[in-house]
Amino acid sequence: MILRDVQTLREATFVTVWTHLFEIMTVANCMCADGFETQDGTCVDIDECEDDPCGENEACFNTIGNYHCDCVEDTDRGDDGVCQEWHLVNVQSCRLNQLLELSEAPMSMLSLLENPKKTLKKDSQITWSKNNEPWHPDEDGTDKLNGFVIRNFDPEDAGVYVGSIFIDQRGVISKCQFDLKIVLIDGSVTLRITNEEYLMKASKAGKLLKIKCDVDMVKVKLENPRNPENINWYKVTEDGDVKLFDTEYNYIKRGSGTYQLVFNSPTPEDSGTYRCEFDQQGVDVSTDVTIDVMEF
Repeated sequence: MILRDVQTLREATFVTVWTHLFEIMTVANCMCADGFETQDGTCVDIDECEDDPCGENEACFNTIGNYHCDCVEDTDRGDDGVCQEWHLVNVQSCRLNQLLELSEAPMSMLSLLENPKKTLKKDSQITWSKNNEPWHPDEDGTDKLNGFVIRNFDPEDAGVYVGSIFIDQRGVISKCQFDLKIVLIDGSVTLRITNEEYLMKASKAGKLLKIKCDVDMVKVKLENPRNPENINWYKVTEDGDVKLFDTEYNYIKRGSGTYQLVFNSPTPEDSGTYRCEFDQQGVDVSTDVTIDVMEF
């Protein structure tokens, strides 16, 4: 019993000693966090604004443990970080296209400003943001004096764009800002063989033959609508589709408002099913037609 009491006492003493050391170490390492100071043993917030830490045309706002500086009324922060006085430009100088619907396209020109290019080139500076992040048109397209060009517009280009224009004319700072929301919409294309009824009849071998494919587009814009390569032509076979190109026997062209597959002198071997296909800008559609070439 005595041995057990001694062992218990030793354990209790051990716990007491380490608890006391922990309290000492805790007190010794205790300090106020940044933005606070000790007053009468208590950490209290420091009012940093009492030291006037902000710059010209800035107002100081104290927060718990910190502070921040904002531009005073009728001033705005320029690219150099300095708050400057500005004069509101006539609202007509900022053309507000609040919502712009675009489909995937090779090029989209966004002329957002009506200011004369001479003024924009000589006296102004335009900064952009996209979805609240700094953005420069050259990242996705081409910067212009009165807007920007987005090439190969795709879903990632959709978002909210904000343009801020600062015009400095002989020390008079003017400001103009506008918001633009760009959303991506789905385009559609419909193909139709315009002379299908004629092609249902047997065609005479050796006589010029055309398959005419009309393209009706909604929310899809081609860079060059007259380019015959906007449409792909195939001959459908049991072994798979065979893509067609210009040869001495047949060629592809754009004429009379349609895309055409032309046979200079068709033979019975040209009989079969042909496919007109549109496959670009996220739209993939096709239509087939069957021709029968016979010797008469």
